[in-house]
Amino acid sequence: MVQFLADHGATLDVKDSNNRTPLDVANGVPVPKKADGEMDMAPPPPKPRPATVALLRKLMGLPEEPEKTEPRPPGSGQASAEEKDR
Repeated sequence: MVQFLADHGATLDVKDSNNRTPLDVANGVPVPKKADGEMDMAPPPPKPRPATVALLRKLMGLPEEPEKTEPRPPGSGQASAEEKDR
């Protein structure tokens, strides 16, 4: 769907009423909470969509996002590169 919209001239960096771009939504950025204390009726955050993020980044000419690695708890096996440098 993203490719189809882009092929037909969709603006890929447009912002919604919550100041989020399609890339933000694909990354799972939630609707911001209201600052004025009003009851928050925001929907749950969207599920991150890595394939959509990669396609949007490619179509927008942005570099690929580096793979995110989870930090390992101490003593959990093989040391990370950071731990080896210590």
